[in-house]
Amino acid sequence: MSKKIIRVIVIVVSFFLLFAAGLLYRNLDRSWNGDPQVRQQEARQVIDYYQSRYDEVFTIEDANYDYKRHIFTFDISSQSEPEAVFEATAESIGVADEYAAMRAENRVRQLILTTINDYSDNLDRVSVSEYADASAKLEKDISQRLQNNKYFVTIYWLNEDIVAESELAARFEEAVGQAVPNIEIESRVGH
Repeated sequence: MSKKIIRVIVIVVSFFLLFAAGLLYRNLDRSWNGDPQVRQQEARQVIDYYQSRYDEVFTIEDANYDYKRHIFTFDISSQSEPEAVFEATAESIGVADEYAAMRAENRVRQLILTTINDYSDNLDRVSVSEYADASAKLEKDISQRLQNNKYFVTIYWLNEDIVAESELAARFEEAVGQAVPNIEIESRVGH
């Protein structure tokens, strides 16, 4: 065979190998990072859902793709509360109101912080989690959510010696008990 034919064969094979590598990369990229068209479609669904439900403007701050479950998770904020960001997926539409859950958790956090204001120098952070049954996950009225759902609060302190547990328990019962009847509060020292 002449050198010219070998050169043409090498060029043609190289072209097909590069083309195949490009297709493989595109498919791998989509399997790891999700399809951009699906991302855009799901983002629009989530934004439309919350904008129609609350009649306010929402924006997507970030999007993450879970390649194991093949879903996008969107970090969303509202124009009325831009510092408060919540996560939602297209699958959660009609199943759970993540915006209302975030607002309820923030309300509980504010009640706790107001109650322990005297101890703020010793406070590291307050963690709040909402647990709701299926019928209560779509409730958008915060007062109703606080009455019907259960909240787990963990208060992290910097120093154990300053906080009197019995005094805090009495304060919590007085300040938080009526607004949030189903609450469990735990104190921890350190991270």
